[in-house]
Amino acid sequence: MQNKFNVLLINPYAGFDTGDFYRTMSEPLGLLYLASHIMNKSDKYNIKILDLYALNPVKHRRSGIDNKFYFGLTEWDKIKELLKDFSPEIIGITSEFTGYAYCSVEIAENIKKYMPHIPIIIGGAHATFFAENILRKYQFVDIIVRGEGEITFYELLEALRTKTGIINISGITYRSADNNIVSNNNRTLINNLDDFSIADRTLIDMNKYLSISHHTFPGSGNYPIATMVLSRGCKFNCIFCSTKNMWQNQWRARSYVSILNEIEYLINNFKVKEIAFVDDQILGDKKWFDGLLDFILSKKFTISFQIINGLSVWLIDENLLRKMRKAGFYKIGLPIDSGNQDTLKYINKQQISLVKIKKTIELVHRLGFFSSANFLIGFPNETMNDIKKTVKFAYNCGVDIVYFFVAKMHTGSDMYTNCLNIKLLENIENSGSWTNINNSSLTISSAKLTDILYKAQKYYFIYKCFFLLNPVNFYKHLFFKLTFVKNYLIVFKFFMSAIIEIIYSIYKNIGYKLKK
Repeated sequence: MQNKFNVLLINPYAGFDTGDFYRTMSEPLGLLYLASHIMNKSDKYNIKILDLYALNPVKHRRSGIDNKFYFGLTEWDKIKELLKDFSPEIIGITSEFTGYAYCSVEIAENIKKYMPHIPIIIGGAHATFFAENILRKYQFVDIIVRGEGEITFYELLEALRTKTGIINISGITYRSADNNIVSNNNRTLINNLDDFSIADRTLIDMNKYLSISHHTFPGSGNYPIATMVLSRGCKFNCIFCSTKNMWQNQWRARSYVSILNEIEYLINNFKVKEIAFVDDQILGDKKWFDGLLDFILSKKFTISFQIINGLSVWLIDENLLRKMRKAGFYKIGLPIDSGNQDTLKYINKQQISLVKIKKTIELVHRLGFFSSANFLIGFPNETMNDIKKTVKFAYNCGVDIVYFFVAKMHTGSDMYTNCLNIKLLENIENSGSWTNINNSSLTISSAKLTDILYKAQKYYFIYKCFFLLNPVNFYKHLFFKLTFVKNYLIVFKFFMSAIIEIIYSIYKNIGYKLKK
């Protein structure tokens, strides 16, 4: 019997600066769909996912190397042993986010030194938009898979396994025999996402993800929690997001049958109590989503659901929210992004009215939902006053939890291109493509933005407690949640978090004064 071809897919560790508060540890769905598709297409491949991120899910520093914090296994000696045990013939590494992309290239460089003859392939959103530059700058990377990777990567494996050449494979960038950079034609997006298999969670240590889901999804109602993605793409044009360009401004969804099969697979095989949907844009087609809710209702699931990346606030209405509540949804994100109307116009979210959004949040809470919202600070040309407006709005809009982030210029976004054109970034060869981009503001230093971010996040819980002491705010934003018995535990967790934060702040301030 012919030996199988060993293919190793690597989910990298992640490094981040102190200004980054959140790095959720959820299943590497992109790699899982990729591996599952290959296994479904052919039995000639032995696929393994080296999930470095899950091997050490504790925040730590790398002594003597840099000042960043890391999640994941970063010790090269241990990684080398894992590589040796598997003896890969091809290695694929994902590189999704510009800010963390240097981790992918660092891994590639170390592997090439250890296994110089093994082809190293990098894919993902960042790699897609920076493909030629990556190959030009880093000789230890051999091939880039651009865009939707399942079909492209399978064809590439077949070509490398049979040594039949890669010049006719769409969606790849590589070096020719004379060392020139070649980008083949783009891969056409597949119309039917059901052509791809359900993600096979046995390829990773799923129990590790489930066991720490209370850290990944704090303030949730039921654990353990798994993640799912129901669609790909987004039709909107947010200036800071590369999703629209990654998926060619198209939105495609899986069939209801495929989605329900995966929900049942997670319930039956991993005993999940809740599923978090992590789509970039789950409301790409409201009629489709409404139909999905009908299917979920017909199944009478006992688990609950939440939407992480958010429901576009200009698309939701009372009828949709009521049906979601009946179907088991109880927690939703609202991607508001800014509390400044001029900034919303700059980032192409002029559909959002800050006046109307407060009414929408009241509606969400009246129907018993818990809410969260992301807010970004430090867009180009934002002033300190603009940032203060965003923080003030975030504190007073009524959402249960807010997350503050520094606006970053991800490769593939319009903001990245604009900032290159106005010389805010260096030339494309040295534009921070493999480093964490801390600051996209022309007027405020990175250190100052980080300080604002910390303080805004640190004092939010304290402010929220006082906010809810106002009887009007209590009625609008908490009273109706308490009509649902299942919500009591979440409310309790929220106030416990607030009390801990208050005690910690007092302790830190006392300690600071004593030192002085």
